[in-house]
This record gives sequence, C-alpha cells and structure tokens, in this order.
Amino acid sequence: MTKRLLSTILLLTAFLSHAAAQYEPLAITASTTPANATAAYHGSWTPFHNPSAMAFSRRDLKDNNIHGSASLLYNNRFAMSELSSFSAASSVNTPIASFGAAFSRFGISAYNENIVGIAISRMFTRRFAMSVGVDYYYVEQQEIDRYRGNALCEVGLMYEPLENLVIGLHSFNPFMTKIAINGRSFDISSVYSLGMSYSYDGHVVLLGQLDRSGKHDWDWHLGVEWKILSWMSASVGCQGAPFIPDIGLGLMWKDFHLTSRFSRHYALGNTSTCSLSYLF
Repeated sequence: MTKRLLSTILLLTAFLSHAAAQYEPLAITASTTPANATAAYHGSWTPFHNPSAMAFSRRDLKDNNIHGSASLLYNNRFAMSELSSFSAASSVNTPIASFGAAFSRFGISAYNENIVGIAISRMFTRRFAMSVGVDYYYVEQQEIDRYRGNALCEVGLMYEPLENLVIGLHSFNPFMTKIAINGRSFDISSVYSLGMSYSYDGHVVLLGQLDRSGKHDWDWHLGVEWKILSWMSASVGCQGAPFIPDIGLGLMWKDFHLTSRFSRHYALGNTSTCSLSYLF
C-alpha cells in the first residue's frame, strides 16, 4: 500500500505539466547557486545547466596542464526522500577545450527519471565562451510503461562585455524533443535562461536570471554570494513565482568544496541541496 501511494505521488508530480502536452524533466537537479541562478554563474559547473561554466571557471589558469573537477550533488525536495534526485559530474580542462560528463536520477524503482550527457565548452577569447551538450533522457515506470527515452541537446554561452560583468545564455532542449509515455507523445519542455553576474572586489557576486520553461511564464531569480573568509562563503536569494527564498553556506578546504542551499516553498515546505566537489 505504501509503495503504491508513493508511486501515485511521484506520477502526479511528474505529470503536472501534461495538460499542455509537455513533460518537464525532474531528473535535472537544482544547484547550490543562490536562487538557482546558474546561467551566468561561473564559479563552478552544475550538471545540465550552462556548460560554458566549465571553461569560464578555469580561464585564469596560467599553465598548459590538464585540470578538472569532480562533483556529487543531492537534492531533497520538500523533505521527502521519494522526491529526491542525485547527480554526479566530472569535467576536464585542456588548453584546447573543456569536456564534461554527467548523470542524474530522480525517483524510486516504481518510477524514476534519468538523464546522462556529455558536453564541450571552449573559450574563444578571454571574455567569450560557447558550449554544446548532448543528453539522453529516459523514464522507467514499472506498472505502466517499462522504459522510454530520447536524445536531446543543450547550448550555452558566456560573455563578459565589461570587467567583472558576465552575461550568460543557456537553452536546454531547444528543439523540444518528444518522448512517448503510456502510448501518448509529449514534448520535453525547452528551458531558456538569460542571466547576469557581477563580481565586486572579488568577494561579492550579484546574480540575476530570467527563465522560461515551455509555454509557462517567465520566472525570475535574484541572489548574492559573499566570500566571508578564505574558507567560507554565504549566500541569500529568492525566486518566483511563487516566491521562494533561500540561504546557503559554502566551506572550502584545500581543493574540496562543500556547499549547501536551503529553500522554502510557502505551501510544500523545505527543499535542501548539497554538493561536494573536488578540483584538480
């Protein structure tokens, strides 16, 4: 009985947007970036968000050696483990380009969504980066439709028109690839993001972003990240609609970064996101 109830909750959550014949992937995890404003944030790369951050975040490296990063991220929606998602990612920076691979999973055995992808990002000048990613998204439903999936793509860019001001663009599934579930065809929603970040004195980062998913209205995101000490940072942010505030904390020790973000929906409750990353 409990398993059937949880399956029903997951299915209802997953099909919230189906009245418009669209499917919004839940396997794409939120980030630990303030207000989830990732389009122009270049402190690190979050899987299935703007891949240009891979190259932009390491653009000031002076040597020609190979560098990279590995990260794990866990997102717990509304304090329910059944609505959680997990992702893992790794990226390698070379003098020619940056390459990344990622995987993310949402759900339980009765119903789960998964996405796996690869991406490439390159700095064309010190102020301009472009990226492209290829992903495979699939859904498993034990009782209804065992397995369905399709390939899709994402593109992104970052540009610094003025010193410390970065503009970011990211499009996930710009061609609105379809997926067939339970004998019915759905458009996987396209997500378009336009963001900006401004770094002040190397310690404070201001973030703003506009998102549009499918046929929904534009959502807004505003956030601030403050590097308090060499080993600690804090953040606050908000997004809407509906209005969702969040706070975050980051800890650094050598090449390890541990970051967390907590947000609250006025009706559904708390969501927490934590990530652990290693730079090399």
